[in-house]
Amino acid sequence: MRKSSVIALWSCFVLAALLTAAFVHYRTVNKPQMTEADAGVMLQGLAKAFENESVGKVLDFASPDAKVAGRSLERMRDLLGRAFAAIKNT
Repeated sequence: MRKSSVIALWSCFVLAALLTAAFVHYRTVNKPQMTEADAGVMLQGLAKAFENESVGKVLDFASPDAKVAGRSLERMRDLLGRAFAAIKNT
């Protein structure tokens, strides 16, 4: 498998994990239910963060104590930063 394919797969995995963490977080907080429009705005913001390759903004969508594949957000920050850097180099 090509390096760029592996990086793309990891990026998709991180995105799915972050969305799951955000969903669980929003389900447990005592806030009004998220509407479809709210979810669309949130996903558009996340997509923009990925387009801009902004690690910080991508991770802002996750709960501060979230674990992604058993790793802390600080570890995921490093992995996502390396993935963005590798994508730029291809």
